[in-house]
Amino acid sequence: MEQSNEIEVLKKRIDELEKELEFLNAVIHKLPANIYVSDLNEKKIVWCNQTHELSTGYLLKEATAIGYEFFKETIHPNDLNIPEDSIQHYSAPIEDNFGGIFRTRKKGSENWKWYAGWATSFKEAEEKAVEILCVDVELSGSMHTIAQSAEALKEVLTFRNQYLIEKLTSREKEILKHVGMGFSNKKIAEELNISLLTVQTHRRNIQEKMNTSNTAEMVALAKECGIS
Repeated sequence: MEQSNEIEVLKKRIDELEKELEFLNAVIHKLPANIYVSDLNEKKIVWCNQTHELSTGYLLKEATAIGYEFFKETIHPNDLNIPEDSIQHYSAPIEDNFGGIFRTRKKGSENWKWYAGWATSFKEAEEKAVEILCVDVELSGSMHTIAQSAEALKEVLTFRNQYLIEKLTSREKEILKHVGMGFSNKKIAEELNISLLTVQTHRRNIQEKMNTSNTAEMVALAKECGIS
């Protein structure tokens, strides 16, 4: 009799667990976010929720089959550094999570949408992540808090500017400051007592580091960064 009661208790618990599992499964696939697990060594997706399949236009088996090409097909060319940076981030011993903002599109579409994504270690070996759990949330067309979104973007821009400035050497910052003041290369060379060729070299390096293509963009960015 006692054994029969134990069996009934176990059956009841199994039923409860099955219902919980069914509920969690529904939640994962109904969430308005792309959730997926990526293998860092193979550089491919090994699991994803249904939202991810619907928003990208790729079934899990399709995304897995093409490996890293999946990211090349769905992420904007200018934002492909995001998956590469995440791989690099987790190539070292795990310290913190990784996040970024990028553009992506559905298979067969020409329309890009902005997403904010976060990744965390999911499976580890020898204190390093071998699989990461990623969550991407669409920003384009889904934000109804316009004022707050604008404030958030301002903070992101400030962070971006600080990041760009940190990439410059002290001499490059001096050059950028003088460019923002409207000085010619010759005038900058005279002011800093360096050769014209050195100024030109520094300006090329600044443009590359700050991703600007001309003087106007460089001056505008210098003002945004509070240098000029």
